[in-house]
Amino acid sequence: MDTSRPGKSRRPDYRARQMKDSESTTDLRTALSRFASGVTVITTVTGGRELDIHGMTANSFTSVSLNPPLVLVSISINAITHKRILESGRYGISVLERRQPEICHHFSGSTRKSEKIDFVWRDGIAFVSGALAHLACTVWDSFRVEDHTLHVGEVTHFWYQNGTPLLFFSGTLSTDTPKPVLPGMHATPTSFVEP
Repeated sequence: MDTSRPGKSRRPDYRARQMKDSESTTDLRTALSRFASGVTVITTVTGGRELDIHGMTANSFTSVSLNPPLVLVSISINAITHKRILESGRYGISVLERRQPEICHHFSGSTRKSEKIDFVWRDGIAFVSGALAHLACTVWDSFRVEDHTLHVGEVTHFWYQNGTPLLFFSGTLSTDTPKPVLPGMHATPTSFVEP
């Protein structure tokens, strides 16, 4: 409580900005980074006999609808993953577990270190092994919004397990989150539940 004004609580010290220049864009990025999110790896597979797996780290993922089961990923039109999703018409979402920050860095291109990535094949899509959830999606529709495309995917199959998520907050990865235990599940990292 602010003792100088009895009965009034102290107001947070917000930084106010208007969108008018490149500095405002930087400040907007900072403001948006205050929204904590999970971290996903979006994968897609193209090619004929020689399959090519391509993936990228994304935190711009959300559930859209349960009936029909739709999710959305927002991807830059300049990203290779964008082009590959348009080509294949399918993508996979791996929700990363807290012990997978190296995988996050690998798929974001922020490391020069070549990581050997273990994939699990499900429904014709390569997923990151050990992730908390895998969602197999078929592109339902795509919407171009300026320099990004919103790829809405219909979830055709999904798998999940207990664990602690890798989080992204204020430009930093975080592993300090409570571990949920779902009803009827044992907290083992290898027990996947299939619908």
